[in-house]
Amino acid sequence: MPLRVLALALLVIGATTITVDDRQDGLTLIKAARTGDLEEVRSLLDMGVSVNSRDGAGQTALQVGARQGSVALVEELLARQADVNASDNWGKTSLHEAVWFGRQEVLDALLAGDADLDAPDDDGKAALHEAAWLGRVGAVKTLLANHANVSAVDHYGQTALHYAAELLNAKVVKILLANQADVEAKDNEGLTALHYASWFGREEVVAILLGHGADPTARDILGQTPLHYAVEHKELDVTTILLNYGVDVDTVDNNGNTVLHLATRGRNVTMIEALLFFCPDLTLINYQRKTPVDLAREKRMKALATLMEGQRGTQCVVEGKTCLKEGDTGVAPLRRLTCYGDTWRPSSPASPGLDCHVSGQVYHHEARWHDGCHENRCVRGQVWRNPQVSGTCCRAVDGQVYPDGHTWPEGCHQQVCRGGLAQPTHVLSSCKTSPTPCCNASPTPCCRTSLTPCCNAPHALLQDFPHALL
Repeated sequence: MPLRVLALALLVIGATTITVDDRQDGLTLIKAARTGDLEEVRSLLDMGVSVNSRDGAGQTALQVGARQGSVALVEELLARQADVNASDNWGKTSLHEAVWFGRQEVLDALLAGDADLDAPDDDGKAALHEAAWLGRVGAVKTLLANHANVSAVDHYGQTALHYAAELLNAKVVKILLANQADVEAKDNEGLTALHYASWFGREEVVAILLGHGADPTARDILGQTPLHYAVEHKELDVTTILLNYGVDVDTVDNNGNTVLHLATRGRNVTMIEALLFFCPDLTLINYQRKTPVDLAREKRMKALATLMEGQRGTQCVVEGKTCLKEGDTGVAPLRRLTCYGDTWRPSSPASPGLDCHVSGQVYHHEARWHDGCHENRCVRGQVWRNPQVSGTCCRAVDGQVYPDGHTWPEGCHQQVCRGGLAQPTHVLSSCKTSPTPCCNASPTPCCRTSLTPCCNAPHALLQDFPHALL
């Protein structure tokens, strides 16, 4: 029987007082709010149950109602003077609950009821922190539109931007930055949002933060940059983005460790390969007087140590430098290093990640292809192009390049390009009818030492044409 009916019945039979167990009925009120039973809530409140009764967790009916999501219930409780800023045993308010459970309409109702936008929980987190961390785009917009403090920090010194960067909330990151979030704000450990995005491998967020002026050289209290975090946590794509952005591969932390020290200590062969592409100084020692090669030996990574030793004498193709020796210098287990010979050059800005994007085509790391007469390679998101003619094209003696299947006159012959090789097809008629003899009628190649052009062909020497063909 509903409590309101019971109360009326008692009055009818002459009862003059109603004894209410405040605590028990308070729990009943909270239970009704949790299930969204609006009529039961009204009955209990009409009987005099306190609207701000709490359960064992310190939560009120308004808090559990905000979590449950009934706007009508929340509005009824607010109309009955529920404390909109009451907090539970963890310092959470109804606003925290509405954000956490994604109750946008409840959030609007609470704000209309003058909820404190910046009320912190026991960790110092305001509702905006949680909205950013959970990726609640609508809640973030609503809170900021109502003038929530975008620079508020929790007890760890973290802003909403720190939380958004950590959890891959690119949309939220953009919204916060558009509302003047400090891209360089540091937490108590000295980490910026870029540190967190690099730590957790959030490539898109890293690119957004860099685009808004985030400092890629910012250091935490241990002297570590975002690059250190990306390498130590094996986030290869972020590492590539930061290095292509121009971050110094040889930057050291407070212990003298470069990122190559960290990658070697972590036995991360794939990461080491990527770092070697950017030509790190392999002679740098940390405060334990160890080079990356020393660490590789300590880790019993003989092949890796050999690779690094070989790389010490190889100047890499970076920023105009050229290789001291051509070809690949890598040894197992690494497949390839940076030096492809001194002709290879980067042909386009690097793409985020490992893939290369060329004219709508995606090429994966280490892919090779030809465009016309030149070979290209995708290396860590960077397209490298060999200006030397390769593939199925041919270069004539005058330097002219001809694609596969094309023909051209050269000396006394018509040449055709077939699979990258120039092949003579026939003697030109002008040479056959020329009154000028090439040499004597010898069956051997004529005029081997002569420098006189044959048949007035400006690019072919007599020694190139056997007498038998003339």
